[in-house]
Amino acid sequence: MHITNDTEFNLEESQPSYDLPSETQALPAQRAGITIPVELLLYAALLLFALALRLPELGTNPLNDRQAHEALAAFRAVTPRADLQPDETQIIAQNPLMFVANTLLMSAAASTTTATLLPTALLGVLVVGLPLLFRRWLGTGNALIVTVLLAISPVLLLASRSMGGTVWSMALALLGLFCIGRFIESRAAAYAVAATIFLALLVLMAEPAGFVMFLGLLVGLLFAASGNRTGNDTVDTNDETTDNHFTVSMLVRSWPWGRALLSATVVVGLVGTVFLLYPRGLSGIGEVLNQAIRGFVTRPEGQPIAFPLLTSFLYEPVLWVFGLVGLYWTLNSEGNSPADFIRRVLVGWLGISLLAALFYPGARAEHALWFTIPLVGLAALTVERALIPVRDKFWDVPIWGPYLHGVAVVAMLAITGINLVIVARLIMNTAPGTLPTIDQPLRLIFIVPAALLVVITFFLVGSIWGARAAWHGLGIGVLAFLGAYSLGAGWRAAVVNADDPREFWRIHPAARNLNLMETTLITASKRVTSAPYDMQILVLTGEDGPTEDGALAWALHRFQNTEYVKELALTTNAPVIIARQSPEAPKAGAAYVGQDFPVYYIWDRGSLSWDFLSWVYDRTTRVLPQSDGRVIVWVRSDVYGVPPPDQASTPLNVPPVQDLPPAQPPPPGQPVPKQP
Repeated sequence: MHITNDTEFNLEESQPSYDLPSETQALPAQRAGITIPVELLLYAALLLFALALRLPELGTNPLNDRQAHEALAAFRAVTPRADLQPDETQIIAQNPLMFVANTLLMSAAASTTTATLLPTALLGVLVVGLPLLFRRWLGTGNALIVTVLLAISPVLLLASRSMGGTVWSMALALLGLFCIGRFIESRAAAYAVAATIFLALLVLMAEPAGFVMFLGLLVGLLFAASGNRTGNDTVDTNDETTDNHFTVSMLVRSWPWGRALLSATVVVGLVGTVFLLYPRGLSGIGEVLNQAIRGFVTRPEGQPIAFPLLTSFLYEPVLWVFGLVGLYWTLNSEGNSPADFIRRVLVGWLGISLLAALFYPGARAEHALWFTIPLVGLAALTVERALIPVRDKFWDVPIWGPYLHGVAVVAMLAITGINLVIVARLIMNTAPGTLPTIDQPLRLIFIVPAALLVVITFFLVGSIWGARAAWHGLGIGVLAFLGAYSLGAGWRAAVVNADDPREFWRIHPAARNLNLMETTLITASKRVTSAPYDMQILVLTGEDGPTEDGALAWALHRFQNTEYVKELALTTNAPVIIARQSPEAPKAGAAYVGQDFPVYYIWDRGSLSWDFLSWVYDRTTRVLPQSDGRVIVWVRSDVYGVPPPDQASTPLNVPPVQDLPPAQPPPPGQPVPKQP
């Protein structure tokens, strides 16, 4: 086996060549063994890198309310005993495709948090590799750049690790766009049928806001077709040389509507019923449409206006800087190559995404992916031109010149950033709510020279190698600096600050203390039943109490005998009662001791004030997050290991159950006594 470099990465002429050797040309000698192109190795490395970002600590943090709703819908579909309670409400998934994947995985494996998050995480890796499908149109170099930008995208990383429905929408939209392009190119009906299926799944089964992706594709195609060089209906639809020269009316006439719609209906029906295994799954389609309509009038609590747009600005500044430059070049380009056509599609897509972020209140942070794909495609054009060797008739620019300038730009931006971080830490030393004072004012002065050095170096390089070399070097430096910042911000938000509400991505995250609560209940269950999940647990819902489809419900989903009740009977003596925090102990027929646990964390965004620099850098603020939705786990006194008191029990500030020594086992030969 040997590795060959049979793919030439020519960034100036990145369109692949399909010329075949003539009969008079001698074919190159073939080496024995397996040939692995360098390009294939690069794509494999990028996919492994994307996978490595998504798997570590995937199931460490508990699911929030939205994720728990989707996970519990699948869990109840595969667990018959979860449907035995007559008062239990039916949980309908709002992401039917994710529901199907989770249902099949839970049926074959386990219903752990990691298994629930795994399908979306793996789909995120697939999205990173999808630009390989567009290589025939974008060219070798441009497609590889798009893949690199997707691999380091923090928004795609966060959405992949948090059961984001937009990841499913994005995969379907890209597959649909590819099939539409292949149909335009080859007029093969199979591509039209496949595109119709993907778009039907996108609108009906991906997520409630999947229609935004569909509108983005539709408007993008209309915008690209309106700027097409060939704009008449006399084009021969059987002529393969027409490529992307078509009109919308021609595309509509040649589309096999009957076969496509029938196939889409059959596929939607099969997938919606989990391949006929769960007919009730079709109700998820109605829920998708219902939530899509509600999104026009209802904004989720705590979310700011234009949440996806602000999220994209914060986490992906590198895409906005280079994407807007690529947008300008695309709008001023008169080219009519397939790559130019796709970029014009992305321009229309970006416009619809902007309108949806501003005027669709139901959009969440994960919908920042509306901007990621269009910006990645446009930014790749800018990055490709920045990496092209500079050739100028007046200046002899060495290949390494712009890269050396880029290293200098990174160093100067790093110096500026370090001084800003020091200033931010000085501000953190002051009390919250007060005007910060800086005992080292020279730090503010040091920021100005470092920033000016970037400008001075730009003109210095321009005087030596010309303005084009200076712009190339500046682009390379900004790309490296902002790319590292974006990747670091995505990793911190996905792993380090997974339950920190100061992350802009999260509004109401579930607390990791739920893992501690689950461990406590497992210990108590072993004491009562000698099994980890067989103990009876009563969850008191009541007013403002825990819900049956929230974060707490998912933390309890493996306890088979969990019941949700609105009130307790005076004769209740269940081993464990869980209720919202209150000054009074539950009125039941036994004595209990309690330990409180936070279910969520919250943070007042209005308290940011002067902490903006430290918050942007590593999400630290002077005002700390607070717990929310606290519940008390009441454990019966005999299970806990203390004698029952003569009076009503009160909340005790004692260690949780798992910190106590385990109960002594009975002597050999004697049966285990049953608890009353």
